[in-house]
Amino acid sequence: WSEVGAADLWAAARDFAWVPVGWNLLKIPITAARIPLLEDELAGRAVVRRYSVAGNLAWLAWPEDPATLHGLLASLGLSALVLWGPPGQPLLGKRAAEPFARRVKQALDPANRFGEV
Repeated sequence: WSEVGAADLWAAARDFAWVPVGWNLLKIPITAARIPLLEDELAGRAVVRRYSVAGNLAWLAWPEDPATLHGLLASLGLSALVLWGPPGQPLLGKRAAEPFARRVKQALDPANRFGEV
């Protein structure tokens, strides 16, 4: 590999050039043991994915409304952050810290000026 070729490769990865134009991008914390479960659920669907951080992070390019993944992720005990997508709920799937986050929000924003957690 040349330095230029490697630089282009890393730039494309950094810029998510592999995500088709107009698709949504989701970031999913995962463990290597759960990757096959996610793969089984995604089999046959139009989705592009990459795994990083030694299998501890999944990146999904999804052509549909990201909310359609909420139930699937929750059933696998996974959560996701919608990085590119329609406005609305950026957090999908299982949200283990939700009760704590609601208490913090209530303490810091009792008038609910900044929306829901």
